[in-house]
Amino acid sequence: ALFDAASWITYAHSRIRLYNSELAEEKAELRALKHLRQFEALQSGHDNNADRWKIAARAPQLNAPNVSRSMRLFQALLASMSPQLAAARSTRTSGGEVHLEWTPEAGARSASCLFDPRGTVQDFIVKFFDEAGNADRSLDGQSASWLGAVASIAEGRARFSSPALLEAASPLDVLRRSMVLFVGGEPWTAELEDEEPSS
Repeated sequence: ALFDAASWITYAHSRIRLYNSELAEEKAELRALKHLRQFEALQSGHDNNADRWKIAARAPQLNAPNVSRSMRLFQALLASMSPQLAAARSTRTSGGEVHLEWTPEAGARSASCLFDPRGTVQDFIVKFFDEAGNADRSLDGQSASWLGAVASIAEGRARFSSPALLEAASPLDVLRRSMVLFVGGEPWTAELEDEEPSS
């Protein structure tokens, strides 16, 4: 009876923790939506993506800690961008690394990219893997398109330059369209995964 009571209490605690976590995530998503609407208003008078990224770098609501998962990729991409955003990056709190993994509708292939807000990069490297988890060279020669930027796949990798992404995509594009990568015209969709902090 004691064992059953203890296991019931443990189960109840785990359910409460799960509920609280889901509730916090839902609140974060609602806050993100509100901030996104404010951000859209801020950017409405700007046609140039470079100006839009500068506004995004200074927008406190988009750089705040404890945001939803959908905003973490945006923060990591913003923080990893080229040196023109370095001043804004130095004032924001790191949200940790973000790993984005795309998969096609059929088959067990995958493509992944790691975004690290602690480092400045000129290229974002998307790595392609076959069903066995090895570098997928069968895609070499095809083009990959992400957020309006196009890269050729070579040796199982596609390199998207940070300046090309800044020019091709606005911050709102990143928030709305980053979960889709086109490989040879075929859409691959993604899920966000949090990286474990490095020790």
